[in-house]
Amino acid sequence: MTPANKFHLHALLVLLGTIYLTCTEVFDTWSKLFDDYRAMGEKNLRLIDPEDAVSRKGGLQSEIAALKAGIRASSGAYDQSESGLVAILGDAATASGIRIETLRPGKTANASGIPLILRASGSYHRIGVFVSRLESAPIAIKLEGLDISRTARPELLAKMDLEATFMKVVDRK
Repeated sequence: MTPANKFHLHALLVLLGTIYLTCTEVFDTWSKLFDDYRAMGEKNLRLIDPEDAVSRKGGLQSEIAALKAGIRASSGAYDQSESGLVAILGDAATASGIRIETLRPGKTANASGIPLILRASGSYHRIGVFVSRLESAPIAIKLEGLDISRTARPELLAKMDLEATFMKVVDRK
């Protein structure tokens, strides 16, 4: 083989190698491009039309407003605040014939509820009536502790320590 043939053979091999590398790079780039295009098409199939989303949001907001109005209507004449809660407790105690001795804040207050610790005294039956009235009160109650025990005073047969969180209806806009 002559040196000119060797040179032409090397030049041909270099040219073929360059063409091979260029083609693989181009094909890889096109492959990625087609994959991205296909993924974009799949996302478009899953997208919601903005007008549909706006109308659906309006429908959901009116549903939420109706549910909140229903909760407020069922909560009676009481305010969803600390003063409304004291009114509920006072009315329940008066109606059941027990005496509230102490009422103090509970653990940590948060936006969804009012934690309270209550100590009351009365007969076992009257304490049961009080707890029943709280259970049917127009405010949700998360009971965290209830202790009913005998007292040393004969006129009061039992004392009750109640720890609960009284849940508020939170109005988020």
